[in-house]
Amino acid sequence: MTIENLGGNGDGFGESPLKYDIPNILLEYVQSLLPDEEELEGVEDDIEELMLEAVVICATAWNIAMFPQDCADEFLKHFEQVYKKNDTHDSWDELYEDLLVMAEDMKESYPDGDCIITGHELEALPDGDMSFNIDVIPLDEAVARMRNKM
Repeated sequence: MTIENLGGNGDGFGESPLKYDIPNILLEYVQSLLPDEEELEGVEDDIEELMLEAVVICATAWNIAMFPQDCADEFLKHFEQVYKKNDTHDSWDELYEDLLVMAEDMKESYPDGDCIITGHELEALPDGDMSFNIDVIPLDEAVARMRNKM
C-alpha cells in the first residue's frame, strides 16, 4: 500500500507558493515510521490506523519544528493533554522523545518553513492506496493565534 500526495493541496496561501513541498516531506517521514510491507501482511485492517498515527506524529513534529520555542512548548503541552486523554497504549515519554528528535531533524532540514499544519486527511482510494491532503496557515498567523491564547 502506498500513500500519495493529491496534487495542489497544502497551499493555504492562495497565490503565494509554499517554500517547501510539505505534503511530500511529511510523506517521507510517515514512510520512515511505518513497518515494512512484509510486516504489514495480514494486518490490512490496521494499516489505515497505522498511517493516520504516523501522519499525526509527523505533522505534530513539523509544527514543533516551525514554531518559536514558546509556541512550540505550548503546542506540545496541548498535544500531550489530548494524547493522554485519548488513553492511548503507547508511552507518552517515548513519543515525546521521538517528536523532539524528529522536530529537530525537520528544523535542520527545513529551516525556513513558513507555515503550520492545521489539518490533514487520509482517504482510502478504490485501488487500495491512500491519498493524503493537508491544510496549512502562514507561520506568523499561527504564532499570533497561539500567543493570543497563552
